[in-house]
Amino acid sequence: MIAQAVAAVRSFGAWLADHGQLDRNPTLGLRGPRRYRRQAQHLTTAEVKRLLSYGASGPLTSSDPVEARDRAILACSYYAGLRPSEVGALRFPEDVEVVEIPRGSRVDRLLALIVREAKWSNEDRCVYLEGDASRVLEAYLALRQKLLGPGAVPWLFPSFRGSRVVGGISRWGVSEIVARRCREQGIEAKGRILSARILRHSIATHLVAAGVHLREVQEHLRHRSPSSTQVYAHAATGANRALLLERHHPLRGRSRRPEVAAASIEVLRQLHAGLSSLSDE
Repeated sequence: MIAQAVAAVRSFGAWLADHGQLDRNPTLGLRGPRRYRRQAQHLTTAEVKRLLSYGASGPLTSSDPVEARDRAILACSYYAGLRPSEVGALRFPEDVEVVEIPRGSRVDRLLALIVREAKWSNEDRCVYLEGDASRVLEAYLALRQKLLGPGAVPWLFPSFRGSRVVGGISRWGVSEIVARRCREQGIEAKGRILSARILRHSIATHLVAAGVHLREVQEHLRHRSPSSTQVYAHAATGANRALLLERHHPLRGRSRRPEVAAASIEVLRQLHAGLSSLSDE
């Protein structure tokens, strides 16, 4: 409500200045309250392994077409950092590509997903899957026709009705699949929202914690601004933690309340002077 009121006052000031009622817009320096940004919630790597049914050699596959689809949705959502809406929009076969990567004497066969008109970029983006996710997706594609029956459905991950899966909580939603799998694997919420988006948050947090450069994580998640990726640096250590502190240092740069920063500096100066006098004595 406060932000809307501030926006209305700014618009009114701009209108008065544009129509010659005032010499200048007096509301140019007026700032609204900053939106509270919730800390990104994520699963631990051990919880992700339980969610994806990891075995000794990687994620386990299933001969049941519905179970195979659900495991493929979870694996692609995590490894590719897909938004719930992007999962439902994937089509088959045009949005699935086979990529061959030579590695010495062998050639690895991986899969890639084409995200059409990705959010913010408005262009198609190719997201490569890791070997484990590729195997899970291939196992599902071998059973996909059994899930569909005689009809032809363009969606890569169709629902029971033949329509595409949706991102929110519903019988055919990705979030419902995540919540159900968490219940089955005994993964407790612990204050987290166990929805489809937590897999995207998890891969971002794990990549940053592993030391992957924030710019590369931004490209992988298809973020428009680096500030969106900075949220996931809360779980990082070392250089990434120092980068976050440097960006949000309370005593540097612009402050919404300069008097608070000035007062803090003055308190530190007085404290330093007091410690110096004690050491001299």
